[in-house]
Amino acid sequence: MSQKKLKTENNWHYLCHKSELKKENSYVNISFKGKEIFALYEDGSINVFENMCMHRGSKLVEGKNGVWNKKCPYHGVCYENGFPVNVEEKGLRRSKDRIRLNKYHASEVGDFIFFSENDDENNKIADFLGKETFEHLESISKIIDEPISDTQYYYDCRWEVAIENALEPLHLEDIHPETLDTLDLGKSENEEYDNSVIFNHAIKNQNMVSGLKKMQKLFSNKFNEKYHSTYVFPYFFISSTFGFSFSIQTFFPSNEKFKTHFRSRVYSSKAVNDSKKKILKNFFDSTIKINKQIFEEDADICSKIVKTDKHFIGPLADTEEKIIWFRKRLRLSN
Repeated sequence: MSQKKLKTENNWHYLCHKSELKKENSYVNISFKGKEIFALYEDGSINVFENMCMHRGSKLVEGKNGVWNKKCPYHGVCYENGFPVNVEEKGLRRSKDRIRLNKYHASEVGDFIFFSENDDENNKIADFLGKETFEHLESISKIIDEPISDTQYYYDCRWEVAIENALEPLHLEDIHPETLDTLDLGKSENEEYDNSVIFNHAIKNQNMVSGLKKMQKLFSNKFNEKYHSTYVFPYFFISSTFGFSFSIQTFFPSNEKFKTHFRSRVYSSKAVNDSKKKILKNFFDSTIKINKQIFEEDADICSKIVKTDKHFIGPLADTEEKIIWFRKRLRLSN
């Protein structure tokens, strides 16, 4: 990894998958650094805006997702592609340019939508991710069928603490004995890049592997027969077992140092046909339940980490090698 300082505003952040934006004017709304930001599908394109009317500061959309009537609920200013269109009617003609929505730089990685705080056209997500990670995420995005679960809450800790917890397997035996640790994961196989780490663990629980292999015939695409994760600095994880579903987690900072906006969305993978999809319902219901339990267990242990003025840097075990990579990358952005 180059040791040059990297601008934090050049980072790219996950917002949603295209399957969440099928209807005209549908949106996905996220919490990010004390703001709300939403992706909006309109006129065949996806735009990303801050969830705030620039007239008097009202929120424009509510909740995690939905369909927007493209009208500010406070004073009725209507928007098309972020521009107010009824300014004459509202007596705001002289303020037309000032009340257009705050727009973010958005890019697609296959069917994934990412955004950046830097709107410089030279800030390319392909450059940020690198060829290997870009193509890897692009291929995963095409395997995904639709969202089947969407959970969000606060982690009572710094975002760095939550990321380090997600990067290491050392805690599995003590924190996830009846969930993730039942896979009996092997040593992590890591591929490290400038802004991402792709890693896989062999599943040593052979009874579980046997059952998972039998299920592969129900799915359109074959992924890998491992427990997989990809981490993109600074806030994004995607994980999967055998590629049957994908859990995407974001750990966005809030405007409070010791609160982290956590969101976990589970997406099903494409089944061979609709009949196979129906057969998979109970399996996906179980996946959702286990996924929620794992992250509740993680949130609980992260809340017990002592809250320090700066991110705590302690010694690391042999299996925490990805945290070494994370801390090096963190230094480059500070």
